[in-house]
Amino acid sequence: MFGTSVWTAAGKEGNYVDKPPFLLMSEDPGLFGALLDAASSLGNICLPEVHERKKELFSGLESSQLLFEPVSVNRFAELSPELEILRFSSSSQKRKMRSGVRSGMQAWKHEFVIFTDDFAAALRTVMDVEARSSKAKRHMAFFGKEINRKIFDAFLKHAPDFLNFAVLYSDGHPIATSAGFVYKGIFTGYHSSFDEAYRRQFPGKLLVFYLLERLKSDGYHAVDFLRGDSDVKRLFADEISMQYDVMISRNCLYLSWWKISFTVRRQIKLAIAVARSVERSILRRFEKNEKR
Repeated sequence: MFGTSVWTAAGKEGNYVDKPPFLLMSEDPGLFGALLDAASSLGNICLPEVHERKKELFSGLESSQLLFEPVSVNRFAELSPELEILRFSSSSQKRKMRSGVRSGMQAWKHEFVIFTDDFAAALRTVMDVEARSSKAKRHMAFFGKEINRKIFDAFLKHAPDFLNFAVLYSDGHPIATSAGFVYKGIFTGYHSSFDEAYRRQFPGKLLVFYLLERLKSDGYHAVDFLRGDSDVKRLFADEISMQYDVMISRNCLYLSWWKISFTVRRQIKLAIAVARSVERSILRRFEKNEKR
């Protein structure tokens, strides 16, 4: 971590493990603190993406040994028959969505489908759409990594009932997809993408809108969008929770170094986000001028 050796969750380097797997019969801060204090005698520790609800577990440790660095936002929303899907959206956003739904039904011939069988075909559709998305162009395709394909292949083979595949079609062509998990009335949105060629049809937002409407009618009571804070997630979910990288060390010099490094990284990310926002604004103006 920033040039220092740390103990961390197995497989974290390859992103094969997401969040530290705490296996505790009792969530006792004293017991947990004693465990981590003993572990810190081996060296520095990094526990990635600890949910904010677990912060109290660390109260059994000396505060001088701890650093909590916010690394991601997790958005989620309640689903119930009496709650409107677009309740977190502004009036102008609601008008745009309703206009998109009307255009989808009339001009674009949209059809929304949730697969109930042949999940292998659904997964192939998901990967095909992602190959035509902006993620693929930026070399960020989720299914471009073999390990991710293997994970979903394993679910197809051993636990298909936990899978949820949704596809939005335009005139018979798949233009947006979602791959998620369902368990005990909760939908967890794991992956989504849309075909860049159909961007003007608002495929990503309409896909999520149709999906949440269907989940609500099917009796699901919550949707978890996982980490990230995109425009689409803010449109449908206002409740947030934070995840933290927890750094533990008995050496104050390491903690000071990590604080400085995290601060620099935040500033770099902010600068990149501002630059991308400016770039998008310039491109939109250019496209408007092209139309004229």
